[in-house]
Amino acid sequence: MTESAADGRASGVAEELTETGPATVTGTAAGTRTGAVPEAGQRGQAGFGPVFAVVCAGIVCVNLDMFIVNVAIPSIGRSFGGANLANLSWVLNAYAIVFAALLVPAGRAADLIGRRAAFLTGMVVFGLASAACAVAPDVWVLVAARVVQAAGGALLMPASLGLLLAAARPDKRAGTIRAWTSVGGAAAALGPVIGGALVAASWHWVFLVNVPIVVIAVAAGLRVLPPDPAAAARARSAVTERNWPGSFSRSLKPTRV
Repeated sequence: MTESAADGRASGVAEELTETGPATVTGTAAGTRTGAVPEAGQRGQAGFGPVFAVVCAGIVCVNLDMFIVNVAIPSIGRSFGGANLANLSWVLNAYAIVFAALLVPAGRAADLIGRRAAFLTGMVVFGLASAACAVAPDVWVLVAARVVQAAGGALLMPASLGLLLAAARPDKRAGTIRAWTSVGGAAAALGPVIGGALVAASWHWVFLVNVPIVVIAVAAGLRVLPPDPAAAARARSAVTERNWPGSFSRSLKPTRV
């Protein structure tokens, strides 16, 4: 009799657990979903819009300046006392050559110092160089300012794509790359049109137009662009691996024979 009663109580407990188990598990899972910390892609997607807007400002400036200056060359030549076409061509060529030559090293620099730091630094350099272009007293100062402008553009361009991909969800990254490319292409296509409108006022505005865009983008970027803590770790690791002071001190020690 005692064994039968124990078996009956065990069966009742098993049935109760069977009935309440799924509800308990479901409630726990629901609580986990409600209070769970979002994944990196979900956190990034929430701020993707502001990041995209800031990054687009840099992309537009860099690609615009590849072609916006073309229509200003005659006005620049007249302003500099009839500078010959061979010298004026360097206003265009210096930007294109330096920009292309520095893209790969700038991408490596962005990996070391962080995409956020590289993008903001590139924007500041680009903006200051644009202002220097606008006040250049002769053609060769203008060419030198264009070289600095291209260096800033090369620094921010690889970092801009990295910032977008980090902010986008994994399933949206292909579309993000297409959008990044489309913005750059549209800016390049509109360069001559915008340049013609600005040259009607003065050729200086071809360069000055970048300054307010850079100021707004940098101010917004300081607030919305995510930091890159992994870059600091990589930079420290690179310095530690080289260990130049240690290598130098070891080279001074006498060698035993």
